[in-house]
Amino acid sequence: MKPLSKNSLENFLKRFEYFKDGEFRDIIINSPTNITLNFAIQDASRGYDWITLKLEFDGISDASLLDSSNLAHIDMSEGVYLKNDGTEFAFKVNNSTFKIKSSSLKYEEGQF
Repeated sequence: MKPLSKNSLENFLKRFEYFKDGEFRDIIINSPTNITLNFAIQDASRGYDWITLKLEFDGISDASLLDSSNLAHIDMSEGVYLKNDGTEFAFKVNNSTFKIKSSSLKYEEGQF
């Protein structure tokens, strides 16, 4: 997994077009303060081919999650909101109540 920094966040979101029209595949709760999310999204740096992207949130201070069986019902057409205020990451799926706040964020790219 590669750490995501505040400075690289905007380029990361642009590369994956803010996850618009992606597919939310899975939530893995590793511990009360560590969660991994899996997405299928298009990658602009690969000619918009579909890839699997994992996001690992660590040091979670607040979260509003859904059961894995309800992920298929999340509308990803509006993408996600992801910001860093210098101390924590705030992640939210637009048009949803799904959100996570954490002190660190890492990502990993995989095959579709």
